[in-house]
Amino acid sequence: MITRWGNEVMRGIHNDGENKHCMPLFLTPDLEEAWVSESLTESQMAEIFAFEMPSEVVGYRPVYSLRGGVELPDGKHKYDA
Repeated sequence: MITRWGNEVMRGIHNDGENKHCMPLFLTPDLEEAWVSESLTESQMAEIFAFEMPSEVVGYRPVYSLRGGVELPDGKHKYDA
């Protein structure tokens, strides 16, 4: 997984730990095609790395850690479906 500095939304979500304020490098379909192209140049790669998915198109919802013994809000065990 390639990460980059987070956009406005993701900086607020990923705000702790070793990769604080990072987010996955999300790609558009066109950038996906460019990324796997055999003719990809270093300058094109740099452009792809610089792409930032706009905050308004990034959806998110709460998830809970599977680590630790903290009780989940829904009362389920961490391995319950």
